[in-house]
Amino acid sequence: TLESLSLEGNNIGDEGAKAVCEGLASNNTLKTLNLYGNKISDVGGDCLVQALEVNSSITYISVVDNNISDATKAKINALVERNRERPAEAAAEVEAERRRRAAAAPTSATTTAAAPPPSAA
Repeated sequence: TLESLSLEGNNIGDEGAKAVCEGLASNNTLKTLNLYGNKISDVGGDCLVQALEVNSSITYISVVDNNISDATKAKINALVERNRERPAEAAAEVEAERRRRAAAAPTSATTTAAAPPPSAA
C-alpha cells in the first residue's frame, strides 16, 4: 500500500497535478504527498483543493516552490489540517462531498433520439 509519494522537482505542471488529483479523489491510503518544485499554478492548485475535499487520508502535502497563490495554499493547508487533526470529522465531510458530487453529476443513462434511417424510394 502506497502511503508516501514524492514527485519533487519533476516539473509536472498543471497537467501533471490534474493527473495526481484524479488519483487522490479515489485514494484512501496515501498520507504524504510532496509536490515541491513542480511549476504548478493556481489551476493545478485549485484541482488539489477539489481532490482534497474528497480525500481524508492526506495528512502532509508540500506545494512549496510552485506558482500557487497564498490563498490557494491556505485552502490546501486547511483541508490537510482537517485530515490530520480531525480524522473522523474529515471522513464524514469527505463522504458528504462525494455524495453531493455524485448527485450533481449528469447521468450517463441519458439517451438521445436517433434520426430514422433514410428510406429507399
